[in-house]
Amino acid sequence: MGLTGIQILKKLPKTNCKECGFSTCMAFAMKVAAGQADINACPYIDSKVKEEIAEALAPPVKKIKLGGGSYTYFLGGESVLFRHDRRFENPPLIGTFISTNMSENEISRRIKLYKKLHWERVGITLKPEVLFLQDEEKEERFIEIIQRVRNELPWVALILASSNVETLKKAIEICKEFKPLIYGANSQNFEEFIGLSLETKTPLTVIGDSLDEVCSISERALQIGFKDLVLDPGSRVIRELFEDLVIIRKAAVKGRFKPLGFPVITFPYRYTDSYLLEALIASIIICKYGSIIILSDLKPEVLFNLLIERMNIYTDPQKPLVVEEGIYPINGPDENALVAITCNFALTYFIVSGEIEASRVPTWLLVQDTEGLSVLTAWAAGKFGADTIAPFVKRCGIQEKVKHRKLIIPGYLAGIKGELEEELPDWEIIVGPREASGIPTFFKKIYEELKSNGKEKISKEEKVKKEEKIFEKVAIIKEEKTIIKEEEKLEKGGEGFYKVVCIAENINIMSKKIGKAIKERIAQPIQQMAKDAVKLGADYLDLNIGPAKKDALELAPWIVRIVEEVVDIPISLDTTNPSAMIAGIKASK
Repeated sequence: MGLTGIQILKKLPKTNCKECGFSTCMAFAMKVAAGQADINACPYIDSKVKEEIAEALAPPVKKIKLGGGSYTYFLGGESVLFRHDRRFENPPLIGTFISTNMSENEISRRIKLYKKLHWERVGITLKPEVLFLQDEEKEERFIEIIQRVRNELPWVALILASSNVETLKKAIEICKEFKPLIYGANSQNFEEFIGLSLETKTPLTVIGDSLDEVCSISERALQIGFKDLVLDPGSRVIRELFEDLVIIRKAAVKGRFKPLGFPVITFPYRYTDSYLLEALIASIIICKYGSIIILSDLKPEVLFNLLIERMNIYTDPQKPLVVEEGIYPINGPDENALVAITCNFALTYFIVSGEIEASRVPTWLLVQDTEGLSVLTAWAAGKFGADTIAPFVKRCGIQEKVKHRKLIIPGYLAGIKGELEEELPDWEIIVGPREASGIPTFFKKIYEELKSNGKEKISKEEKVKKEEKIFEKVAIIKEEKTIIKEEEKLEKGGEGFYKVVCIAENINIMSKKIGKAIKERIAQPIQQMAKDAVKLGADYLDLNIGPAKKDALELAPWIVRIVEEVVDIPISLDTTNPSAMIAGIKASK
């Protein structure tokens, strides 16, 4: 169990010297217990006590270092069973193997895969990071392969497997300061391998035919003070592997059982000949505590999905990934490029920017700070509405970069279009697609329209005329449809015919202006909106009052009555509250 602040305080000198950077020993102890300060910052504490405290505060799964310099990797360091308890610390390394029995062409193919398979996702580079090198009693070829891999793949962590300790020693010398992981210590060769690891200060993998045997070998290493271990539980079938992984983590985290408090290496291909099943096993291992996953081969369609799963599982659930607020140029934009806006949630940004890049349409992408929230979540939290977008558009400097005044907003924000037009009277607000996959087609269409229409600013009067023409066309179409259907009815003697119906949805509680009027029971804005809709050709009025949980029986009749005072067309009452619907129907004339 970890120590509390009070328990740590009892072991401190209690001089309140402030040399640790804190005002009192109590404050320092509390920070050490929370993992926010290092016990070594106290200059007066006994070295044995330091070691005792450090040991007690260390994560139950030992943190193991591989590689070095810019390419340093960590395994283990875990302290929880479930991600939501805190977070998982060090994601598992994923890669494949190369054996000295492979042909030169196969070895070259695998090395090329490491060079080729890189992806950028939400600002993170996804790639295979580990390579298992197997010596099949061909020392010279084994050494050649290691030299080649270090030269061509300097970022890749290495696992060296050989039954010959002298061969491993030569291989470790080639790696120099870039620490590999030695694989292969068992109950028979333990003394030789542990001696090599102690001499070279290199972490060691212990293997056995069962979890009991692995535990026994681990205890022998701990007895001589060696703690840089990785475990291979020797599981024979998939079920046993899953059970062993869970037992190892539970024993370490819950039971503080030190012989099992180490990272685990796994080989999914040992349990199946099917690459698809191998991938499924690997996906389970990512969630269930594997620290190294060695695949039979690297196939992009599988590797990418495993890396994405790993990224999602090992992202801190309490800290959203964000990008910096600002204007992002995509596809070489100029003064005639499109202007679009989105939130600063990293996943949203990279998906949207990727689709815009795919469209090849020059675009200025405005990224507004929404504190890492996605579009709908930010809107619901009041961080991505008309009242925040408009000031950002005005201050970000986009008006100096383009001649036109057209702004594309996410499709999920269609409800704030009217409010945004009021806040940005010089801008035409265009509602984009709801899903990112629709961006390329939509942006190409808007860009072509922008080029064909020139760069002049569209005035409000022109927009109104344009809308009126649309409604005129709708009315003409309706009339033509009615005539045609009437003629068909007369010819066939039938009764029914199709009709185009226009439903106006402007009276919506989501609207800033209308929402305020509904809440404060101000009739005039709602009545004016209703009259404008009728004037433009609406057949029905949709009155959206939301869930109306608090005042349904009063609100629904009120809005129905004030609207029916000024218009005669049918009304559709839009709410999820059945009581409100009934009250509104009863109030209708």
